[in-house]
Amino acid sequence: MNAPPEFNKAMDKYSSARSTQEKIRYLEEALRYLPKHKGTENMRKQLMRRLSELRKQLLKEKKQKKGGGKSFLVPKSGYQAVLWGFANAGKSYILNSLTSLNIPSTPRPVETDKPTPGMMDVGGGYVQLVELPSYFEGFRGSKFESMVFPSIRAADHLILVIDLSFDPEYQVGTLLDLLREHDIFPNREPPPVKVEKQHSGGIRFVGEDLLEGDQEEFMEVLQMFGLHNAVVVPYGRITPGDLFLALDESAKFIPMLLLGNKGGFEDEFLSLPHPKLIFRGEGSREELFRAMRLIRVYTKPPRGEISKTAVILPEGSTPEDLAEELFGRREIKQVRLWRDGRFRNVPKDYVLQDGDVIELR
Repeated sequence: MNAPPEFNKAMDKYSSARSTQEKIRYLEEALRYLPKHKGTENMRKQLMRRLSELRKQLLKEKKQKKGGGKSFLVPKSGYQAVLWGFANAGKSYILNSLTSLNIPSTPRPVETDKPTPGMMDVGGGYVQLVELPSYFEGFRGSKFESMVFPSIRAADHLILVIDLSFDPEYQVGTLLDLLREHDIFPNREPPPVKVEKQHSGGIRFVGEDLLEGDQEEFMEVLQMFGLHNAVVVPYGRITPGDLFLALDESAKFIPMLLLGNKGGFEDEFLSLPHPKLIFRGEGSREELFRAMRLIRVYTKPPRGEISKTAVILPEGSTPEDLAEELFGRREIKQVRLWRDGRFRNVPKDYVLQDGDVIELR
């Protein structure tokens, strides 16, 4: 079999992978590089069978992990971003600089032994920043692991603080691997597919030309989740792995920013393929706010005054998103956009801009 070198590399990574999640990732990668012809047919079937077994194993592992323990989640106050990174990357210094807190920084790797919140004033609104316990050697399996990942799942934004005095690529790679192991996918959109459960009728695919792979593979994934009657509607190209991810309730998709601190390896840091910013002290507030792609929206009740504090929302938000943030629901009848003492009606899907004054009716 003449497989490309990428296939062999992926299989080598698969052989040395420690977690089920990693094994699945590298096996999916190997299958992408395996040529499709008669000579690879048996190999493809064997790998697909193994991939199916690993996905079943992953579901079992997730069910076993479910359950209790003390919660260290910080209650959300508006838009919440969590700071995480290696020990001594400067998370406490950054939190102090951006908020009114005064947390002492020490060289001890576990000085922050629980999530610590603070509020960052962004000129009219506030972003809640939460410093999480650091990653350190021995982090896996520690009590800190069980604090960090639930906090990231509950947050609106993830900020990885990277120490620029040593190997930024290694730090980012290590943290991203851990996130993937916990089904957290930074800067990734949910797979473009909708699965509608039915009472009868078996499995039906609407838009089969968008399925990348044999239909049997997609059927296997559905069966893993106990789905025998459903309509699968892809609205973009999807693989069986994408369908698995769409059905996996534990998958978390979150925006992420890399925040470089200290100095030394700025060039290597800036070449990394992720949204990033180098921390410049207190003056970084507005820069960080814009790098996180957030906006400030002021509200005005009917016949009332404009709010003094803005609601913080992601760019691209609509009045319906604003209503959900304010009232926990999206149903609104009318939207007024106020400027210079006058208003005009705008549609519910109007894309809000930074500084907008909105009246919801």
